[in-house]
Amino acid sequence: MVVGIGVRYLAIHTLRKYFTGKVRILEDHRLVRSGLYQHVRHPGYAGALVAHFGFGLTFSSWLSLLLIFCPVVLAALYRMQIEEEALKDAFGQEYLDYMKRTRRLLPGIY
Repeated sequence: MVVGIGVRYLAIHTLRKYFTGKVRILEDHRLVRSGLYQHVRHPGYAGALVAHFGFGLTFSSWLSLLLIFCPVVLAALYRMQIEEEALKDAFGQEYLDYMKRTRRLLPGIY
């Protein structure tokens, strides 16, 4: 859990003012490709998933792991899709090139 929380914190700290609760592009928005974002496009979600996975494991039950982790996975996948569409619309080829160089959550894997 602690590792996941740390990764999420670093991702949010790297985005600074570009981190918002709602998907939106700010007037002076820039594509962030530094820090964890040079390796994956959604390190904040990766951190949240690791944290929730760890939280699910604390109960030592497969059922609690599924009930805690699966909804978060589904929500993250949905949100990533929406964010990527907004970023493609805003940054066009620049974001498409970034997508080719990075993975969504796990470097070199996904």
